[in-house]
Amino acid sequence: MARIRKKHDVLAIPAVQWKVALYIRLSREDGYDESCSVVNQRNRLTAYLENLMLEENAELADYYVDDGYTGTDSDRDDFQRMLNDIDVSVVNCVIVKDLSRLSRNDWECKRYLQQLFVVKNVRFISLDLPKLDSYKNPDAVYDLAFVMQSMYNENHCRETSVKVRGTFDMKRKNETKPTAASSRFFCLCGLSASVVGRGTARPTRIRCACSRRSAPSRR
Repeated sequence: MARIRKKHDVLAIPAVQWKVALYIRLSREDGYDESCSVVNQRNRLTAYLENLMLEENAELADYYVDDGYTGTDSDRDDFQRMLNDIDVSVVNCVIVKDLSRLSRNDWECKRYLQQLFVVKNVRFISLDLPKLDSYKNPDAVYDLAFVMQSMYNENHCRETSVKVRGTFDMKRKNETKPTAASSRFFCLCGLSASVVGRGTARPTRIRCACSRRSAPSRR
């Protein structure tokens, strides 16, 4: 006769204690998008964490804020502090507003989510673009939506850089162009003089306020 498993024979699996890092990043590449402001990110992440704490065993480890840092590399003060806290098990869950907050470098973004966070058993949650939770859906970091968004984030930064360089190049060209001579100057008599025929096909002449001189100017 088959043995009947008693209720007390089933081992209870302890709930995971999530120590949450709320990561916030803002840089010039984000333009004037109010939704990307530090205050907006903090409010959204805090509200999400409060709801998460009602459903799961979670607590805030710390806020990590990099204001004025580009996402194209990992050389960010609080980002590095967060990685150190992950190494010493102070943090095992990272929440961001969207994927570009973590990184705008496609290679680095995939390395963190598909390798480092997996090895360290770190849960990653993105509220938008794309919306994902690596604990509830581990395969989400390999989905097409994630791959395409990561590539788009890097390309967006590259396009912004090209536009900025183009603007500065145009300004430099305009600064090197010779400017038109002033329409007001002083005659040899010491009185104010004005240009006559400015912008016309005829040779420009200078009319002095003394009404005694009228001489061709250098074009």
